[in-house]
Amino acid sequence: RERCFPAATVISNPYKAELFGLRPGVSRDQDFAFMGRLVSDKGADLALRAVKQINKVRPHARPVTLTVIGDGPEKAPLMRLAAELQIEPWINFTGILRGEVLVETLNRHRFLWIPSVWEEPFGNIALEGMACGCIPIASDGGGLPDAVGPGGTLFTRGDLESMVQTSIDLLNSPEKQDQLRQAAGDHLACHRPERIAKRYLEVIEEACAR
Repeated sequence: RERCFPAATVISNPYKAELFGLRPGVSRDQDFAFMGRLVSDKGADLALRAVKQINKVRPHARPVTLTVIGDGPEKAPLMRLAAELQIEPWINFTGILRGEVLVETLNRHRFLWIPSVWEEPFGNIALEGMACGCIPIASDGGGLPDAVGPGGTLFTRGDLESMVQTSIDLLNSPEKQDQLRQAAGDHLACHRPERIAKRYLEVIEEACAR
């Protein structure tokens, strides 16, 4: 809208509320997840480097872990990078996950990294992860701030230091984590399919009435 037609009405995306949600019987025993196509635009390499940096500056804490969900042409280079950084014990490449397996995997994680280095148009994975109880930590480009809303936090796009510090600040603040999770409910409610469908109908009806 900002680049093409500032007067336009923006309708955000819905998420699959019938699938993505909390699974009370699943133990949330993992730290960070990354979910998406393994291509350079998605910034998965930043996630690997962030694991290295976070564990380096917190030498006496339990090492944080990262689950990489997805596949693509960058998978082999990313696995080599994990080896070069000597972080392989803390990284799990799952490949593509779908359906209930994906939902249960997200339910096991506390945070969802979305380190896109390009300007994502929206980023439904923020909503999907949030619905599963993850706190999104996302780059501040494109539509990601809208997707994350008050249920997550942002860092400077493409800036590893900003990503690491933002993540550490959140790790060190259970109170902030609680605030974000509490705010997630209302944000998700705005993106339920029935709410988005109603908004489309309102815009169409307004246009027809002119």
